Amino acid sequence: LEPDIKASYQVNGSEWRKIMHSPPRIPEPVFTIELSSDDLLSGPNQVKIRCDDGDDCGEILRLDFRYDPSPVVLPRQIDWAGADLDVGGGQWETFNDSNGWRVRPKPGFETYDRLLIVTGTFPGARRIKTDMIYRGRGSSDKKRPFGFGILPMWGGRPDTDRMVPRRGWNFSLCWYYSKYGALGSEFSYKLGGDAPRWVSAYQNIDLQQDQRFFVVIEVWPERNSQSQHQRYVQRFRWRSEDSESWGEWLELADNAGGNLSEGEYAVALIAHRCQVEFGSVSVEPLSTGYGPPDCT
Repeated sequence: LEPDIKASYQVNGSEWRKIMHSPPRIPEPVFTIELSSDDLLSGPNQVKIRCDDGDDCGEILRLDFRYDPSPVVLPRQIDWAGADLDVGGGQWETFNDSNGWRVRPKPGFETYDRLLIVTGTFPGARRIKTDMIYRGRGSSDKKRPFGFGILPMWGGRPDTDRMVPRRGWNFSLCWYYSKYGALGSEFSYKLGGDAPRWVSAYQNIDLQQDQRFFVVIEVWPERNSQSQHQRYVQRFRWRSEDSESWGEWLELADNAGGNLSEGEYAVALIAHRCQVEFGSVSVEPLSTGYGPPDCT
């Protein structure tokens, strides 16, 4: 949207709502529309987008889509062949090469927090497996830190009801972050414009461009003696394609400062100011606390 263009949207015939920007996640002229599940119907839905220059004679774009609120059933294997991508931020694309079907941020659009949803929300413990290949920094922001990885628990963007786009975040994260030159694990919660709560642990690696490596992540809730939710624990380990040996588990609990509420969380991929390719993603249930260490 250009600065002199006004835009609004309507969901299923409700009132028109103004479209807003929120840099750096959503800078002009890019825009996003965030819909609450409370506004959606099971099955067909319709969004209308209206753009005008102040003369009340703008064009209206109509988008029809289906919403399926049925629970996520595990295990799930997402191989990206013919996948209908659920984009949470930026532009993403699938492609096929010698490593099979893969997904990546669209080249030329590698900016702040590109997000792709792998599964919808579900409660409880989970194991995620995938592989990643780092291809280089984005075409802009070349001097700023970059990162890429997996959000094993993505809880969306908490904020006050009137803020659109929403500013907060609620997640667990396993990723490479260039600021530390390391693979790390994090928990963080941020309500709207408030300061975030967070806790992290990192492990140095020598990241090589165009090198494929595999990662396994396990996250589970733990309860106290009264069966009340106490904390989430997350651990991960990785190996490069040319190695048969997995590294040691790096483990982190959220109650050291990044507490997350018990609830349902999605699984997502993240690419931050860089180009990275992800392979198929496996999401499996963990029936008890610590999952078995066999990650082959």
